[in-house]
Amino acid sequence: QQMLMSAMVTIESCIIAQPDGSYFWLQSFIGHYSLATWMKKKDKEKASSMAGVLTYDELIGNLDKIDRLMKIDGWTAKANDDYLDLFNVDKNLEKAGNMSPRAQQRWAPDHRLSHFTWDEACAAGGIGRELTKVVYSLGGTVVALDRNVTGLELLREDLEGRRSNGKDIEDDRSRVLCLVTNHEDLSSVSSSADIIKTRFGTIDLLVCNAGLTYRDDCVPGEERMKSKHGYDLAFTVNYLSHFLLVEKLLPCLSSHPSGMIVHLTSSFHWKVDGSEITPLDNGMNGPMAYQSDPSLMSSKHIERSYANSKLAQIWHSRTTKKCVGSVCACPTWAGTGIAGEESRDFLLQNAFDVSGPGIASALNAMLRSDDELGDALNDGKSIVANSRVIEYIPFKDLWAMDWISRSGLRDIMAEVSALVLLIGQRFTFEQFIIHRSSPESFGCKDEMELLRRWSLKEVEPFL
Repeated sequence: QQMLMSAMVTIESCIIAQPDGSYFWLQSFIGHYSLATWMKKKDKEKASSMAGVLTYDELIGNLDKIDRLMKIDGWTAKANDDYLDLFNVDKNLEKAGNMSPRAQQRWAPDHRLSHFTWDEACAAGGIGRELTKVVYSLGGTVVALDRNVTGLELLREDLEGRRSNGKDIEDDRSRVLCLVTNHEDLSSVSSSADIIKTRFGTIDLLVCNAGLTYRDDCVPGEERMKSKHGYDLAFTVNYLSHFLLVEKLLPCLSSHPSGMIVHLTSSFHWKVDGSEITPLDNGMNGPMAYQSDPSLMSSKHIERSYANSKLAQIWHSRTTKKCVGSVCACPTWAGTGIAGEESRDFLLQNAFDVSGPGIASALNAMLRSDDELGDALNDGKSIVANSRVIEYIPFKDLWAMDWISRSGLRDIMAEVSALVLLIGQRFTFEQFIIHRSSPESFGCKDEMELLRRWSLKEVEPFL
């Protein structure tokens, strides 16, 4: 990461290595262009034909130019050439007063990073930590929600060189606001949302990434599987806490011309058909996936809990008011601790690195334009991905046949596909992929609306 300052102009850049040997050169230039604009810039001299996607040699060439600029004693023609090649701005034209009207603006109007709100159960680790570092390096203001007080302190120290105490609400100088939040407790989520609304009238991005899975030794009905309110822990954290946060912050998001909600979901949603997340009794009672009483649960409650909550996230995204953008992204298998500490080492060795390809789909969902996101936006039929393995699995639509779901074959096929994805994702990685989600993720309109209405009723006491 580097920051170059020229008078009152700031350039923010970040480099991310990709498994195919290329490098993302993410960049924004206050007063000239936003990151979203930079990511779309063509450059026929680059091997990728894109200004922001470099080979190793092109990366070294850029770093050499930065090194030369750091050592100059005065502005020369060579310095101007290096500056123009790196940042797409001709300083000699600026000196002559020939800046374009857009270049004279203080901040590009399509920039989504004037304030960045981060909702995440592990903002201090894993995917959350890496995305936070990228956004902060690009000039964004980050609001990190996490139950891990020590993790929040370390996050602040890493970004700003000083500790956070989880109560730094009054520090207007900081671009990192750390809020201790328990996503299993909706009152805690509501309180954090109130602080955010008080501090920021406008929010550019809300990223919903809080998530957990149950371990194999969990027993339905035991206390560790219950939220603060006595219902299913995973469904509360992975879905309902996000629903509440979105409802609370929707006015702040809609006040921004390009306000965006990003849900980090999973291709594992293909495992379930939506029947267990559809509210019971025509919406009067909560879904089976939300129950904590074993007699009201599915016989496969634990095995399907993660997939059910991720499908619920997609339904949420596709029923969100169109006054804001909403998109879902799948990081595929990433090297995090979501499956427990005993699985962390295995994922670190075999899954995507969260400091590289593991965050590619999330970054694309956050920063691509609406036109680029296309069918993944709002009530579309697709999600943002970083591997094509799911596309190559044949006959997936047959999974939606009722008898396949009821027989348990769908569960088996989803588990096998997850293993294939783990093995094959490195070989099918691409920098930006939009692929279709399961038929139930967009076809069950009545069920989606039932879930939305029930969710509104369930979070009403905390609004």
